[in-house]
Amino acid sequence: MNHAATTKDYVAHTMIGAGGSWARDANPDKAIERCAKIAKADWGKLYKLDGETITVALADVTGHDQVIFGSGGVKAGGKFIPYQEYRDVILPGKKRP
Repeated sequence: MNHAATTKDYVAHTMIGAGGSWARDANPDKAIERCAKIAKADWGKLYKLDGETITVALADVTGHDQVIFGSGGVKAGGKFIPYQEYRDVILPGKKRP
């Protein structure tokens, strides 16, 4: 995928257990929403995630094809980009005991 510098591009990332899930989109809200859906699909069989709240971090990675996730942000184009936003997202489903 070619990420031109003129097109906004966001990456959303969440950590679950010892792993994580992520999504990219030109719309920051859609990136966060997709990340939450992907996290539930990735980890919902291993962890009880129905109705749980997860924190999704968001970084503006406009103009960068490659992104490396790290603590507190991402590395892209040889520089560290801190997460600009953290949003709590309630995953769909009824909370299980």
